[in-house]
Amino acid sequence: MAHAKRRLTRPEINDIPGETAPPEGLDPGTPSKQAAVTVLFSVRRGEATMLLIRRAAHRGNHRTEWAFPGGVAEPIDDSLLATALRETHEEIGVPDSLIETWGPLPKVITGTGFEVSPFAGRLCDNARLVLAAEEVDDIAYIPISRLANASARRQITLMRSDITRDWDAIEHEGKIIWGATARIIHNTVSLLAPPESAQTK
Repeated sequence: MAHAKRRLTRPEINDIPGETAPPEGLDPGTPSKQAAVTVLFSVRRGEATMLLIRRAAHRGNHRTEWAFPGGVAEPIDDSLLATALRETHEEIGVPDSLIETWGPLPKVITGTGFEVSPFAGRLCDNARLVLAAEEVDDIAYIPISRLANASARRQITLMRSDITRDWDAIEHEGKIIWGATARIIHNTVSLLAPPESAQTK
């Protein structure tokens, strides 16, 4: 976890492009909407994990999808970080005082025209999650080791706008993570990879 924080707070993090454009071939044009999410790390049973939520079955275009806590920017938000923290509080009941914010991650653009700003941080050990039933119906702590493992990579076929497309995805214990969430994970995991000098020791 200490290594993760060191990597994610380095000054040049904003210069890392990441996978910004939707790889599925959709062209949303210039993003007209802003959204922000929290990428929350937590140690569970001695293993570093990321927290994901499953959107409620009645929640619009992204119902039942695995995602990061967060949502659409509102005029009341002072910043996109404020958006991410407000939405996280609303969805899983964790106030920003129980989140150690580390810094921004590369943005991603969705096929529906959103520019999504992720923010990394650590969920404090004493945080108690209270799910907003109208928005979230489940949570999962996914081990970083699984998210970084090539054996978890999948390709799924879905229909969007009457067009069938292949999407890159991640599988863990029957959970399928795809779309912008999978791209945020890919970008984050690439930042967590230890330097080459450390890998060769």
